[in-house]
Amino acid sequence: MKSNQHTSKTNDVAILSSAMREGGETYKMVERLRENTEFSLYNLKNIVVAPLGSLGSSFEKDELPVAVKQISQYEIVVIATLTYCHEFSSLLQRFLERLRDIL
Repeated sequence: MKSNQHTSKTNDVAILSSAMREGGETYKMVERLRENTEFSLYNLKNIVVAPLGSLGSSFEKDELPVAVKQISQYEIVVIATLTYCHEFSSLLQRFLERLRDIL
């Protein structure tokens, strides 16, 4: 995971965000939460998650197992994602699809 991730556990709340750009609505929502709530932030754009069926091929580095191990230590995990045409982001979709494989 990239170094700008907030990966040290400082509380019982983690936010798993799929905000792609600073200044977007999902990003702004997470920043507003930061004003009143202490949490650790994991942004999916900074976590390498290999697509389903690609392990062992062109993806040498898959960070999903490490990310899940870290995130599972929290009592509360909040998912913050944008929606497009009533669907959540492809980053979150890939994360959830792969999560089923490792749980």
